Amino acid sequence: MKIEKLKIGKTYYLPQRGCPTNYTSGVLVEIVSKNKVTLRNKKGNLFSCSTEKLHKSPDKAVRGRKAQERVRHEMNVKKQKERESLVDKEIQSKVKKLGRSVYSTVENGKYVIRGLERNQYFPTLEELDEYVEIELKKFEAYKTEIRSRGYKYLCVPCKDGHNEYYTIISISFNKFEINCKHFKGNIKDISEDKILNKNAVKGMVLKIHR
Repeated sequence: MKIEKLKIGKTYYLPQRGCPTNYTSGVLVEIVSKNKVTLRNKKGNLFSCSTEKLHKSPDKAVRGRKAQERVRHEMNVKKQKERESLVDKEIQSKVKKLGRSVYSTVENGKYVIRGLERNQYFPTLEELDEYVEIELKKFEAYKTEIRSRGYKYLCVPCKDGHNEYYTIISISFNKFEINCKHFKGNIKDISEDKILNKNAVKGMVLKIHR
């Protein structure tokens, strides 16, 4: 980084010594010269570093595309946890039962549920909790209906207008997954009441087995 952009007290990231696919960090303590600075690590120890190695973001500090993708994923997971921590743990655990990528956080002073077809906003935690309780009861009824019908096959409508068919191995509502394998045979020989349409279970992810 250019020395003009550096700020005392700010955290910077740099490649880990001997392992450029990982990174370390430090708080800028002193600008020694145009090419050298002093930082303090998490343990409180001071160390010197070249300004050329400093970066504002962890993913920029590592070398290689795969390493950068890994670090970005780690950053996203950390950010997600920070957002989720703004909501009561017990209520958050109930919110996550509504879908694979569903969670709650706080935005602009309001509670919001992310991951549904439409984001839902609530002025208070009590209203959020009340909404989740109602939706969980609906979800339980929905699961019971799906299980009671004994679906054996899955129809997946494709964008080009045709349908793909699969044989259902199992349905996991806890993991929001449908385990299946490619259907072999003539679908016209199958009764329609044994075929589950993927649009009826939009929040589920397919896991296709051989």
